[in-house]
Order: sequence, then structure tokens, then C-alpha cells
Amino acid sequence: MHFKSKTKLTAAVKVNSEKEGSPYNPDFVAKIMESKKQVGEGKYITLDPNKSIWENFNN
Repeated sequence: MHFKSKTKLTAAVKVNSEKEGSPYNPDFVAKIMESKKQVGEGKYITLDPNKSIWENFNN
């Protein structure tokens, strides 16, 4: 493409790539936000890498 002025070139190239809203499923976002809230409240467990997964959950 050939443009006679930079203004026309800039106008042609300016494309609004922003989308309204989130690209994520609202249910998924709600689960992530709930998990962040729980971590902030201290509602999480830490796994011991020296134990099996079952030993970590049975204690």
C-alpha cells in the first residue's frame, strides 16, 4: 500500500485490537478469584516433597 501522507498511513494502521470483556469463561474466573481469596485467608495446605501424595493428605 502507498499513502500520500503519514497521517493517512497512521489512520490505516490504527486498528483497535482491544476487546470488551474477558476472554475467559466467567465460571473459571470465579473459581480463580475464590481460590485467591482462600489463600489470602490462609485456607491452603503445603505438601512435603519428601512424602507421597497420600501421606501428605492423610496427616
